[in-house]
Amino acid sequence: MKIKSFLKECREKDVVKKLSIYAVSSWLLIQVVAVMWEPLGLPAKTVTFLILILLIGFPIYIFIIWRFQIEPIHKKEQVEMGAQSVPKGKDYLTPFQKIYYSILAVISVLVILISLVIIKNNFVQEVPTLEIKKGNKIGVLQFGNNTGNASYDIVGKMAADWIVHGITEKNIAQVVSPEIVTDYTNILKASISPQRSENVLQEYFQPAKIISGNYYLQNGKLLFQCTITDGKMDKTLITLESVDCSPESPLDCIEALKQRILGYLITEDQDPYNLEQIPPNFEAYEYLLTAKTESVSEEEYLDLLNKAIDADRDYFEPKVLRVAYYFNQGVAYSDNQAFKKSDSLLKSIGTITANNKRQANILNGYRSLLQGANDRVYSYFKKEYDVAPFDMKTNASFMVIALQYVYRPEEVDSIFNEISMQTGDLNNCSDCIDRLYIKARSDLELERYKQVINFIKPLPDDENFEMLKAPLLDAYVRIGDFKNVDSILEKNNYGSDSENGMNVNLRVGKECLLADNREQANKYFNKVLQFPDRNNDTKFKARANYYKEDYIAAEPLFEKINEATPNNEENITLLSITYEKNGKKEKAAQLITKLDSLRSTYQYGSIDYQLARYSAALGKKPETINYLLKAVASGYLYGPSEYQNDPHFKNFLDSSDFDKILTYWH
Repeated sequence: MKIKSFLKECREKDVVKKLSIYAVSSWLLIQVVAVMWEPLGLPAKTVTFLILILLIGFPIYIFIIWRFQIEPIHKKEQVEMGAQSVPKGKDYLTPFQKIYYSILAVISVLVILISLVIIKNNFVQEVPTLEIKKGNKIGVLQFGNNTGNASYDIVGKMAADWIVHGITEKNIAQVVSPEIVTDYTNILKASISPQRSENVLQEYFQPAKIISGNYYLQNGKLLFQCTITDGKMDKTLITLESVDCSPESPLDCIEALKQRILGYLITEDQDPYNLEQIPPNFEAYEYLLTAKTESVSEEEYLDLLNKAIDADRDYFEPKVLRVAYYFNQGVAYSDNQAFKKSDSLLKSIGTITANNKRQANILNGYRSLLQGANDRVYSYFKKEYDVAPFDMKTNASFMVIALQYVYRPEEVDSIFNEISMQTGDLNNCSDCIDRLYIKARSDLELERYKQVINFIKPLPDDENFEMLKAPLLDAYVRIGDFKNVDSILEKNNYGSDSENGMNVNLRVGKECLLADNREQANKYFNKVLQFPDRNNDTKFKARANYYKEDYIAAEPLFEKINEATPNNEENITLLSITYEKNGKKEKAAQLITKLDSLRSTYQYGSIDYQLARYSAALGKKPETINYLLKAVASGYLYGPSEYQNDPHFKNFLDSSDFDKILTYWH
């Protein structure tokens, strides 16, 4: 049968008409759902699901047309043409059937391929495994001020910063910036003599090339000179042609110098995509530089960022730092208004930088944070980490993302080891303490308890290292060494009637519960209960009674707390569980209904997490796992007291269902 005859027969049997009806109906349905999914409260991917269903349904519909409408007619025609009976089986096909089935097979294959592409692009989140870049490093030293005027010192810092931006944005190599060298010099000052940036750069980072230079005043002009040497600084690779500009416009020189350096380093022509589209205003740069110093308070920091933005409305970095500031405020204080402010500021800069790859990556990273899409958070911030793995803040931040956002504790070692911590003065490096803390928490997750003890115990026992005592205590509890636990509590005066003392004893007691040591747990809970009553003690004593399972004593305390803070999600949950344990199921149900009504934006699964705790306390495993999956999917973090570190879920930790929660973002 020829195709022309086949098509004619299809028209006669209304095949084309029926397929047209399916196509038009599908198109109209997609258009309606695309407009109505949001007002109807449907998931964002509803349209995608519908397209998949309609695609898969298309070959099925073609087969149904044959089976129930065409085949009876076709058999009747065959009989009328003289056949006594119509042969059956796969070995007999009429010419019309052969073409019909062939077209159905082709359409089915195409539908499968298109469906797989849609599923891959929309439902399969590919989180790249951690691969630390090991290419050649380029060191940049701060340019020397030979003008004789100290007010020009900042120009040297600006020159180095702008060169670093250019190299990293070109993705030429990892860069060791002057700030990293300075940080490392301070940390290692006890082991390096004389204390010179060149020594630190060469000995600890071993770059392939080092960029250095000077600037001075000559005939009313600001003149820049720059040299690129090999990593040992014993061979000059090139001395670039000097650049000059007006002393009032040093960034003109810096931009010209950067272009000459990139021209040397880059062997092929590429479109530049620097962090800043244009050099920032000098005054704005000064404000931002001051904001980055550790001596400024939070209020001063935000004020300086605002001043930098006011001085230069196109300056990207202070804008994104302001987004980060409000986001961090939201995380620290569970403040929805701070998250809302961060989201609003992010949207205000989102369309400015569409053509800048690194800016787009940073903005996408913060969009993912605000959406609770932790797999994408990992992907975007990994790209930032690959640009500057030696930067303390970037390194520490990515350690947090690996552990608490996607629960990959095994990757923390690789990130941590990029910056050596040997023979250092940690008192001069707050970011170093943060890194040690995250490293300790990841080791606890990997059950390396002795390792945690061995690297924290020798550290100075002062307030600078206060945060490291928590993982140290956890490690001792998990190996059953309560002699050292009690020694730390006594030595640090955690037995006194202070808020910190009650908090530490409560946390140690909960850790004992996770270790299946009820006797020791009650010992630390009793310490909390023995403290004199004060107004701010109620929350600790309520929880101590709760975890002791003395729900009768806990109930009035939680009621007092709930009266003072009626919308606190955790307090509502613990009081609901207390009511259940005391047989007051109606009161418990009322509170749970209230808890569910508190849902709003920027909660990142916190309500579902609390409902999971409530379900776990009642022994309802399916509900518990379901709520936990909802919580983690909404962005609820793997914190030091959450999920596997929460006594509420102790009985579920060995189940495969709980493993799915821990590996959700893998």
